[in-house]
Amino acid sequence: MSYIGSSSEAAQVRTTAKALAAADAAHPYTIVDFVPPATPDANRQLGSGTVVKKNTSGANVLKVENKQSTDVVVSLAPANSTAAVLMMYVRAGQTGTAKGIHDGSYNVFVTSGSDWDTGARSFTRDCEYRRFTDTIDLTSTSRQYTVETLTLGAGSDGNAFVTPSDSGSFPT
Repeated sequence: MSYIGSSSEAAQVRTTAKALAAADAAHPYTIVDFVPPATPDANRQLGSGTVVKKNTSGANVLKVENKQSTDVVVSLAPANSTAAVLMMYVRAGQTGTAKGIHDGSYNVFVTSGSDWDTGARSFTRDCEYRRFTDTIDLTSTSRQYTVETLTLGAGSDGNAFVTPSDSGSFPT
């Protein structure tokens, strides 16, 4: 509803109704407000490092440094699957860490945007979807484990190549 009330069309209806009501001072029109008032856009956020979904257990760690100006959700899916085993929220300019990831080769997907809808597991505005071109490999032994650090940022600040993706291929 906030989108309808904040749209340019709603503002146009309000302006036209106001002009019509004042068009003839001798015979003023009474215009009923039927357009909801403008409200600011919602900007729901989770804390950095909040695990949105986790369906894995193991010793490995994923650390995400988000140097972008927008919040992101990073999704890991096994190389032979389209289902996410981990989704983690990281705010703009912050770092998030997820522990307890099983050994394996994973595809990495990133979505960025504004206003996180937890139920839909997606951003509601300014959404972008990307996929890392290479997989990441996480391995552990009884004495060692992998700490994979992904740096997300514009230009040379990032440590991985990404390609554009679409919402339908983002694993949730």
